[in-house]
Amino acid sequence: MADPITAAVVGSVVAGVFTLTAAAVAGSVATAGLGYQIWKDRHSKSTRKRECRKNLEKNYKLLDMNLQKLAGLAIDMEKAVVMKAGSKDTSSFKIWKTRAEEIRVEAKGLFAEYEGVSKCRKKKIKYFFSLKMEEKCAEITKLVEEAQFMILHF
Repeated sequence: MADPITAAVVGSVVAGVFTLTAAAVAGSVATAGLGYQIWKDRHSKSTRKRECRKNLEKNYKLLDMNLQKLAGLAIDMEKAVVMKAGSKDTSSFKIWKTRAEEIRVEAKGLFAEYEGVSKCRKKKIKYFFSLKMEEKCAEITKLVEEAQFMILHF
């Protein structure tokens, strides 16, 4: 039989080795997690750029469709304001209509630029132009949501 002091020393050394090994493994996992996060961030940015360049035509069509939806909603909203409020001079409607017209003009400008950009060979130009189109789509979507809310509450 082993003496109790030797058994305690051996037990504590073994426990210490296990603790040290567990700490090393945990540190490796944390470092691996950080490395993976950095890789994921870099990969997602490059993937996003590639997708934006590929989606240039898709963004053009989406912008056109959203612009048509906005024009239709402007007509519907004008009818709703006339029917419910009795006049077209509602201040919130005027503000909305002014912003919708500004966005329509900006979108028409993007449509005019699209032909030249789509033929351009520089990927960076296509990427930033595609981002502009996405942002304009988001603005139009926001205006459409506002219009739907205003139609319900007039």
